[in-house]
Amino acid sequence: MAALKRTERKLYPCIRMPALMTGLFIFSLASPAHAESARAPVGITTTLSASSTLHAPESADRASESSLALVPSYAIAESYDLSAQIIFSRQLENEMKSSVSDAVVGISRSNLPVNQFLRLSPRLAATIAVNEYSRERDSLRFALHFKPTFKFDLSRLGRVDWGGMNRVIFNHQFSVTRNFHSFKTSRTGSSNIAYSTSYAGTLGYRFPQRVTLAGSFTRAIGWSYEGHPKHNFELAQELSYSLSEHVELALGHSNAGAAFKENGRDSNIAFHDVSDSTVFGSVTLSY
Repeated sequence: MAALKRTERKLYPCIRMPALMTGLFIFSLASPAHAESARAPVGITTTLSASSTLHAPESADRASESSLALVPSYAIAESYDLSAQIIFSRQLENEMKSSVSDAVVGISRSNLPVNQFLRLSPRLAATIAVNEYSRERDSLRFALHFKPTFKFDLSRLGRVDWGGMNRVIFNHQFSVTRNFHSFKTSRTGSSNIAYSTSYAGTLGYRFPQRVTLAGSFTRAIGWSYEGHPKHNFELAQELSYSLSEHVELALGHSNAGAAFKENGRDSNIAFHDVSDSTVFGSVTLSY
């Protein structure tokens, strides 16, 4: 699938998360796998998207942006890939500012068998702070990530493919991140995040008409350098259509924010929120 994206969302307060981050994660999990066919050693995925909050056009709180994500990859071995990610964004409201995301470089191992139902795809990655917001305001220098992804093949539960179980998307990804900042607090006085963990689950279905419906839930916890936890979440839903093996269109909605209300006890997790929800559309090209 293409981009389940968000505009200016933050899984961890004080760290600006690049646009399309969630979308690129969902795309890697929910797109039809071409691993069984011969693949070129060099590939690239490009996603062009536009998103907006649900505020009225005349509202001062309305935010919208366009983004272009570039993800080149290189197959260094049969099951190992080296990839990079950079995202260019432009606000469509107010000052029309443009920005470049932090750069991400990583190596992944695909389809490592765990058992007949489960495949593991571990990934090691590094984030390099090139975004002005991250570098100047938060003093982020770089970050290290370990992200194992578990992909379930539900069609193997029985000898007969009952109800098209081979079309079900059911994946889990865990992430551990270590951030490195020059200072423990940002210029605004907020605590920077030193360590973070997250869990992301994806559930979807690929219809025979080349239509895919999928949703994801992300739950994240970050710890400041003083050890104070920050809980956040993101829920996203996407409907996509594959024009061809290389072109995909998508429409979707996402909501993200603090996992608890201001009292620190009541859950703030919701599918939709008037202030925080974002709708988006995207076009993804993969070669």
